[in-house]
Amino acid sequence: MGTGIRLILFFLVLPWLAGRAVLIWLTLLTGRDLFAISERENITSQRTRGTMFRPRSAEECAASLLVGHFLEWALCEILTVPLTLKGASFSADCRMWLAGMCALALLGVGTAILRDKNDAVLPVSRETGAARSFADGLKKKLTSPDLLFFLLLIAIIAYQCATYFFKMHLDEDDSRFVVHAVEAYSHNVLLTNNPATGEYSGFLIGELKKDLVSPWPIYLALAGRVTGLHPTILAHTLLPPLYLLLVYPVYWMIGKVLFDGDCAKSLLFTALVAWGMMFYGGHTRSLGDFTLVRIW
Repeated sequence: MGTGIRLILFFLVLPWLAGRAVLIWLTLLTGRDLFAISERENITSQRTRGTMFRPRSAEECAASLLVGHFLEWALCEILTVPLTLKGASFSADCRMWLAGMCALALLGVGTAILRDKNDAVLPVSRETGAARSFADGLKKKLTSPDLLFFLLLIAIIAYQCATYFFKMHLDEDDSRFVVHAVEAYSHNVLLTNNPATGEYSGFLIGELKKDLVSPWPIYLALAGRVTGLHPTILAHTLLPPLYLLLVYPVYWMIGKVLFDGDCAKSLLFTALVAWGMMFYGGHTRSLGDFTLVRIW
């Protein structure tokens, strides 16, 4: 299987299916639309609910991918910590992670099929169908004054992604986090080699202990193993722009809540956040630094 297809499966298909499963179950358990700003929207949404591959709104589309990526990170954490303590191999971690994500994806597909089958008795008209509703809403937004703020936001994000892609900043953390990832990827170990020397050190000591409970380097290695892309290339080229594209939909949805669903204000809010982020990277612990300097 080609690297391109594996990248799509890892970063789009698996998180989408797993995220949709969680959102569908949360909707069923809570009895309301998680993205409705008002009770009126919640009632209306019962007739415009999207299907697995046809979300009703842009918010639902973004949230499905976001929740799916959160699940990928969480499953890596849950599996890697005990496996590292047991001295297991990196390959075992990869196999268990992939099995878990595939199970969540299948759960998403099965849940969607059952839900759509149960809802089949409710006719969906052309005016309220998920695809028509989403398309009409998008057309309305793009032909409104919101387009100016949308283009402004796209320009800022494109500049930030291009800066990451062509002018990647590297610092001392590469000699630890990325080296950890390369050690796991190349030597089939889980945080047992000293990143400074490459020698086996067993249970990590000193500051390196915190890598055990926050094994982000292993996720980089895992993503590299599943997609076929070397962890160094993944961390320094692909992940930064990809994760920027996941960051700003979060701010956009926050804006939708803050401004009672007003699209123009939400887009302007997100554009201002993106613009302001570029001036708050002077400290290694600032949000701007972690977002625009070393999001990898």
